[in-house]
Amino acid sequence: MDRDNLSSLNGVVAVVSYPDVHVVVKYQGRGLIPAPKPEEVKFSSFQPQNPYLQLAPGLLSRTLFATDEADGMRVEVRDLLVGPNQTSASATLPGSATCEVRSGGGVLSMGDKHQQFHMGETFVIPDAQNFTIANESEIPIGIRVHLITAR
Repeated sequence: MDRDNLSSLNGVVAVVSYPDVHVVVKYQGRGLIPAPKPEEVKFSSFQPQNPYLQLAPGLLSRTLFATDEADGMRVEVRDLLVGPNQTSASATLPGSATCEVRSGGGVLSMGDKHQQFHMGETFVIPDAQNFTIANESEIPIGIRVHLITAR
């Protein structure tokens, strides 16, 4: 087969040539897999025990542990999550918070104060303080929060 005849082949992907041997490989596409019929679609009924819920737009929270057993105090452990390239709306937490950055990094803003943080660092958020978290990276920010609230 000569090169002039190759243009007439539809779907040729490769031509391999060795002395005295010419191999033409032809592939034919089959198109996309058809969408399933509505009666064939079955979604899982699984629901996590403590799913993330929206604390503020762009900021998700889930409670991992809470107790009222200490006299006059409530202790709560939460996870906060901010998606990649997102900035949360203003939020407050119900108590004084010690925060450990478990993944990602970003900027914590409280009023006119801005603090950059990275994975492995800790910071505090005072009781009833409004804050926002800006994530300017491609990975989610995960923060473990230990809340202590006076009752």
